[in-house]
Amino acid sequence: MGMLEGAGGHARQTRTPRHRPKLPPQAHAASSACHESLPGYARERCPSRRLRRLRAQSRDQESEAGEEPLPKGKGVLGKKAPAKTGAKEEEDRSGPIFILVPNGKEQRIKEEKGLKVLKWNFMTPRDEYVEQLKTQMSTCLAKWLLDELFHLDFQRHVKAVGVMIERMEDERDATIGCLDLILKWFTLRFFDTNTSVMMKALEYLKLLFSMLSRENYHLNEYEASSFIPYLILKVGESKDVVRKDVRGILAVLCKVYPASKVFTFLMDGTKSKNSKQRAECLEELGCLIEAYGMSVCQPTAAKSLKEIAMHIGDRDTSVRNAAPTRRRRLQRVRRAGLQADRQPVGEGNEHAGGEDQALGQEDCGRAPPAGGGEAPEGRPGAPTPA
Repeated sequence: MGMLEGAGGHARQTRTPRHRPKLPPQAHAASSACHESLPGYARERCPSRRLRRLRAQSRDQESEAGEEPLPKGKGVLGKKAPAKTGAKEEEDRSGPIFILVPNGKEQRIKEEKGLKVLKWNFMTPRDEYVEQLKTQMSTCLAKWLLDELFHLDFQRHVKAVGVMIERMEDERDATIGCLDLILKWFTLRFFDTNTSVMMKALEYLKLLFSMLSRENYHLNEYEASSFIPYLILKVGESKDVVRKDVRGILAVLCKVYPASKVFTFLMDGTKSKNSKQRAECLEELGCLIEAYGMSVCQPTAAKSLKEIAMHIGDRDTSVRNAAPTRRRRLQRVRRAGLQADRQPVGEGNEHAGGEDQALGQEDCGRAPPAGGGEAPEGRPGAPTPA
């Protein structure tokens, strides 16, 4: 600042003009580039402050139009793809969940018979069975449903089965087309310990077999053998509600698969180490005989009755009680005059009739002695105390 002497001898200050610093050449180049990007009238008439305002307005207009600004930095080629919205995902799930593949089931049967894939037969499912099933199902299921069915979260399984229940009637043909795979997936669930999943699975299966019955569809041997043995395992479940639903499914199952063949699977179930399963299978055998007659017994009535009689000596009380109960039903069937193979049930089978008589006495708490007299009190067949 300079000093000037004014009137009266007082000094006043004067402002020394400032000099703006010179900008580097790079700044001039950037400013020129921005200036050149504007329309002609803006380049000619607008000062630098207005240029900044116009640039800000341009960015605001781009944001309102839904366009993302170009990312800063070197090596970026254009804009990011917008994230998939929930509405789009919901739209994808609204399509069919099952895909009907022509001759798909027949091809899978052929591959299993030719040992090109693992036969669905195991005590507990190993990883290779799960992966094989997932690969097979990938050709006839919507991808999102496939991901849900093989997710590690049990709740995802419950939701997926719920969708399958909702779509069952609308997608009957496609459901039947991949029925073998659907039944196999549910056999895996029989080895889970989550009750919510189990109850939802049994709900679906009851509706499924009812639908198959209405459609007059009958299970083939390939479908039955890969499912029924695992269903019978759940007959021995400790929870009453599960056992009740399983037996309900077995009753409906006989409408889409011969009861005589279900009888054979149940006879195999009586050989289980699980006493609850043995007892429940014996109960179910009696229900089949009462509903369908002696002709349901396979391979013959005599052999079946002899095997059932063996369980009277079982160590478990529930099994011992189940076997005589079944034989009482057999006696009622005989008295009603029901026939197997157009012959009276007892005709030509005196041994089976003798068993019935013996077991009838067993039901009353007595075992017939060899001489025909009354048996001593106590456990049937036990030695008489001295």
